[in-house]
Amino acid sequence: MKKVLFFIGLALFVALAIMFDWLDARHWAEEGVSALDAVIDSLSMTGDSVQETVETYQQAKDNVP
Repeated sequence: MKKVLFFIGLALFVALAIMFDWLDARHWAEEGVSALDAVIDSLSMTGDSVQETVETYQQAKDNVP
Protein backbone atom coordinates (compact mmCIF):
# COMPACT_ATOMS: atom_id res chain seq x y z
CA MET A 1 0.00 0.00 0.00
CA LYS A 2 2.90 2.36 0.76
CA LYS A 3 4.32 1.76 -2.72
CA VAL A 4 1.00 2.67 -4.32
CA LEU A 5 0.80 5.86 -2.28
CA PHE A 6 4.40 6.66 -3.21
CA PHE A 7 3.68 6.33 -6.94
CA ILE A 8 0.48 8.36 -6.65
CA GLY A 9 2.44 11.07 -4.83
CA LEU A 10 5.18 10.95 -7.43
CA ALA A 11 2.67 11.24 -10.27
CA LEU A 12 1.01 14.17 -8.49
CA PHE A 13 4.36 15.90 -8.03
CA VAL A 14 5.24 15.43 -11.71
CA ALA A 15 1.85 16.78 -12.76
CA LEU A 16 2.26 19.83 -10.52
CA ALA A 17 5.83 20.35 -11.72
CA ILE A 18 4.66 20.43 -15.32
CA MET A 19 1.65 22.63 -14.52
CA PHE A 20 3.71 25.24 -12.69
CA ASP A 21 6.94 24.67 -14.66
CA TRP A 22 8.98 23.77 -11.59
CA LEU A 23 12.56 22.69 -12.31
CA ASP A 24 12.04 23.40 -16.02
CA ALA A 25 9.69 20.40 -16.10
CA ARG A 26 7.85 21.47 -19.26
CA HIS A 27 11.07 21.37 -21.23
CA TRP A 28 11.86 17.86 -19.96
CA ALA A 29 8.31 16.70 -20.68
CA GLU A 30 8.45 18.04 -24.24
CA GLU A 31 11.81 16.34 -24.81
CA GLY A 32 10.41 13.08 -23.47
CA VAL A 33 7.39 13.29 -25.73
CA SER A 34 9.61 14.06 -28.72
CA ALA A 35 11.83 11.09 -27.94
CA LEU A 36 8.79 8.85 -27.52
CA ASP A 37 7.42 10.09 -30.84
CA ALA A 38 10.69 9.18 -32.55
CA VAL A 39 10.57 5.70 -31.01
CA ILE A 40 6.98 5.22 -32.16
CA ASP A 41 7.89 6.31 -35.70
CA SER A 42 10.82 3.89 -35.75
CA LEU A 43 8.66 1.03 -34.49
CA SER A 44 5.99 1.85 -37.07
CA MET A 45 8.51 1.76 -39.91
CA THR A 46 9.94 -1.53 -38.63
CA GLY A 47 6.46 -3.03 -38.31
CA ASP A 48 5.54 -1.93 -41.83
CA SER A 49 8.73 -3.48 -43.17
CA VAL A 50 8.09 -6.76 -41.37
CA GLN A 51 4.46 -6.80 -42.55
CA GLU A 52 5.59 -6.23 -46.14
CA THR A 53 8.12 -9.06 -45.85
CA VAL A 54 5.47 -11.43 -44.46
CA GLU A 55 3.05 -10.53 -47.26
CA THR A 56 5.76 -11.06 -49.87
CA TYR A 57 6.60 -14.45 -48.33
CA GLN A 58 2.93 -15.48 -48.30
CA GLN A 59 2.49 -14.46 -51.94
CA ALA A 60 5.62 -16.36 -52.96
CA LYS A 61 4.41 -19.39 -50.99
CA ASP A 62 1.00 -19.24 -52.68
CA ASN A 63 2.60 -19.04 -56.16
CA VAL A 64 4.72 -22.17 -55.67
CA PRO A 65 3.02 -25.21 -57.31
